[in-house]
Amino acid sequence: MFLNFKRFLASNKYFWKYRHLIQKNIFKKSYGAVPTKHFNRIFKKKINSVLDFGCATGDKLEYFTSRGAKHIYGIDINKKAIYACKKKFKKNKILKDFNYSLSEKKVSQFLKKSNLKSFDLAILERVCYILDLKDLHDNLKIICKNSEYIYIDDFFYFKKSFDLRKNLHGYNHTNFDLILKKYKFKKIFYGRSPYKKVLNSITKCAIFKKKSLKNLK
Repeated sequence: MFLNFKRFLASNKYFWKYRHLIQKNIFKKSYGAVPTKHFNRIFKKKINSVLDFGCATGDKLEYFTSRGAKHIYGIDINKKAIYACKKKFKKNKILKDFNYSLSEKKVSQFLKKSNLKSFDLAILERVCYILDLKDLHDNLKIICKNSEYIYIDDFFYFKKSFDLRKNLHGYNHTNFDLILKKYKFKKIFYGRSPYKKVLNSITKCAIFKKKSLKNLK
C-alpha cells in the first residue's frame, strides 16, 4: 500500500513542481550523481550542444560542458531547480538558457542565437513517466524537431502491439520505440539504466537517432 502511494506521488508532476516546499534544501546542491562512466562509454564523440528536459540542478549539463559543450539549454518544472542552474552556470561564458517549460519559440531563438540548426543531443532522464501522453507528445514534437540524437532513461514498455503506454505497478511504462518512430527517429543503442533498479519496473536507457543522420558528431 505504501509503495503504491509513493509511486503515485512520484508520478505526479505537481510533486516535482513543488518538491522544494517539502524538501527545502533539495536543490541547494547537486541533485544527484551523474553516471560518468556510463556517459563516457556511450557518448564517445564530442557533443557541442545539449538540451536537458528535466535538468534539475544541471548536473548532466555540467558534465557535458566539462567535455567541451558550448551551448546548453535546460528545462525543469521546478523554479528552485532552474534558479540553481542559473546560479551554477552564472560565471560560465558558454551560451545557455534555462526555462520552466519547453517552448518552440524560445528553442528556435536560442538555436538561432547559437548559430545552430539543432541540438546535438537531447536528454530525457526519468521525466517522461510523469507526463500524460498528450504532454509527452507535445514536448517530444519540439524536441525531435530540434535535436539530432535523443537519450532516454525511463520506464520502457516493449509489448509488440500498438499500445503506447501501460501502467505497471504504479509507474507509467512507455513504448518509446513506437512513439519515436512517428518522429522519424530510430533506436541505435539500448541498455541497462545506470541507476538503481526499481522493483517490478523496467528501467532502461536508449539512444535514438534522427534517421537522416549518419554519425554522432
